[in-house]
Amino acid sequence: MKKKIVAFIPARGGSKGVKLKNLHVLGKKPLLVWSIEAAKKVKAIDRVFVSTDHKKIAKVGRAHGAEIHKRPKKLATDSSTTYDTVRDFYFYLKKLNYIPDIFIVLEPTSPFRKKGLISQCIKKLVN
Repeated sequence: MKKKIVAFIPARGGSKGVKLKNLHVLGKKPLLVWSIEAAKKVKAIDRVFVSTDHKKIAKVGRAHGAEIHKRPKKLATDSSTTYDTVRDFYFYLKKLNYIPDIFIVLEPTSPFRKKGLISQCIKKLVN
């Protein structure tokens, strides 16, 4: 039986150190785009979401084929946790009547993933 798999990319607008760091260009494309493209290359992933509180990040995410989860401001602070953001996202999907079997969190600030790594991880998890 095929598993429903969602890639979740948390990308808030605020940052103490670097403003809109998820949109900073690395190798001719924004950090955010590296994660979106990596997720979209994995056949097992059904949907790719960017969770953000910022319009520019949402625009770039949409332009590269991601769906957007509008993150509440209270979950876009320096003290917010990824867990709380994923939990909010889960309830968002529940309202859409779409509950995936697997969530994959891809941080935009970790753009360097070996080819096939995400697929290998999914395979191990499913097995």
